[in-house]
Amino acid sequence: MPYRRPKEENPSPGQYDKHLKKFGEDTKSFTIGKKYDWKPDENPPVGGYDLDSGYKATHFNNKSVIIKEASSPYRRPKEQNPDPGQYDGHLDKFGSKTKSFTIGKKYE
Repeated sequence: MPYRRPKEENPSPGQYDKHLKKFGEDTKSFTIGKKYDWKPDENPPVGGYDLDSGYKATHFNNKSVIIKEASSPYRRPKEQNPDPGQYDGHLDKFGSKTKSFTIGKKYE
């Protein structure tokens, strides 16, 4: 006889919500919006960094990256890519075949 898992009871609504409080229940007061306080961050000041450091790190120090020309004979030539809109000939402009339409009407 095959093993059958015992039937599980679904949790009732709100069973796992007892630890939650309503929004603002434990807050005496709060403010929405105030004047912005500018605080400087850890970034270097203008002119305090080396612009060429990224170029040097990627071109001179990393010997494990080698970029070559594509050498696979099975690649399709780039000029065979379809032009934008090439497959859109069967599409009509929005509303071009519609004689009239209504946006909004009285609620029934």
